[in-house]
Amino acid sequence: MTPYNCDADSNRRFVPPGSDMGLEADRALGLVNFTTWVHVGNPDPIFEEHTLANVKTWAAGVPVPTYALDDETAIKVSGDSVEVVSEGHWSVFEPTPATS
Repeated sequence: MTPYNCDADSNRRFVPPGSDMGLEADRALGLVNFTTWVHVGNPDPIFEEHTLANVKTWAAGVPVPTYALDDETAIKVSGDSVEVVSEGHWSVFEPTPATS
């Protein structure tokens, strides 16, 4: 639903060599004006790159707000209203002037 795909680099590992399937993999649907990075802090090794530090680094290059969400957090969107629903931990990184 978001305009940017935080998993683009990871997903490209599964694209066959020479294929154009990975082109513009960092772009997504853009139905909302923010992006997310989920499973932050999940101890499963598959999510080892899902750290708050990595989200902050990635978010610095994204021109929309980035929500870092753990597995106890969701985002509710209704019209222009964005509400974080959480029993866990989350952060939001606003775009820097250089990326907005």
